[in-house]
Amino acid sequence: IGRNLRHHNLVSVSDVGLAPDGSPFFVMELLEGTTLSHKLKVPRLHSLREIISIITQVCDALSAAHAFGVMHLDLRPENIFLLDDSRHVRLIDFSHSLFLGDQLPKGYVTGTTGYIAPEALSGDINPGNDIFALGVTMYELLAGRVPFDHYGPLHAVLMANPEPPSYYRADHGVVSSAALDDIVMQALEKKPEKRFQTPTEMKIALLNSRITAS
Repeated sequence: IGRNLRHHNLVSVSDVGLAPDGSPFFVMELLEGTTLSHKLKVPRLHSLREIISIITQVCDALSAAHAFGVMHLDLRPENIFLLDDSRHVRLIDFSHSLFLGDQLPKGYVTGTTGYIAPEALSGDINPGNDIFALGVTMYELLAGRVPFDHYGPLHAVLMANPEPPSYYRADHGVVSSAALDDIVMQALEKKPEKRFQTPTEMKIALLNSRITAS
């Protein structure tokens, strides 16, 4: 799948195949920088301006993938790569991805615990799964923690209603806002029809929030 995707916010895969011993391989562009998960370990690293820039670029990456008919299905900080200049983002690792309309065999779940959308736990695979995972990631950037960590992730994505990110701002040092809280919580809606319906819709909401970053 990755070899056919072309966008400046998507990692470029130039070749895939099998080695002489039968092992699968792929050839991708060399990226210099670090993952978002690594940067999350540094306290007070991200300003609101940086957070909005990262999330809007991931929205662009998802829009390109969805337009091609591909769902990522494992969106999380480990799969968001920040290039050395820290201004450009690549979405990486399409190993869990499926084409739109594809479904997993009954009883199978794909993705990473804590980022999997509620409906995906019961086998409903749709583009809204990626919107939910992006909401979890943005929550983590703003609050310094994932929304379901202290509930027990699998139960929580089905039942719990976490506090908005600004609730934790005294602990984390990033001052959120009501507008950003609303965007994150809409992305985390339990029902996919209540979330942003496209990544572009979420990006527009972020750009229209008119946050003045510190």
